[in-house]
Amino acid sequence: MLDHRRSATSRHPARQHAAAWPQHLDPPGGGVLGTLEEIAAKEQLNLARFVGVLYDEIEGRIGNVQNFTSFLRVTCLHYLRHQELHAQQVAERMTEAVLPLAAD
Repeated sequence: MLDHRRSATSRHPARQHAAAWPQHLDPPGGGVLGTLEEIAAKEQLNLARFVGVLYDEIEGRIGNVQNFTSFLRVTCLHYLRHQELHAQQVAERMTEAVLPLAAD
């Protein structure tokens, strides 16, 4: 689950270099970069922040990140295979984020 609040103050190098993805690695029409941009847009984050959030989460769960590029590819494959699940999870997080505001 993406925790946007935690990563908003994080300054990990992955966030600073996320936009420097080599364009030649993606086929026309998207590939990994296009898919990451699509996921980031649905999460209402820019690409650099989204990649930083992913890095922070994987680092928090397992510690040292050995192959972050591979993790990004797997993230894209999982998203492409389970888009309905992702949409449901995003909707639930957005609802949870709005509910505290409605109570004010």
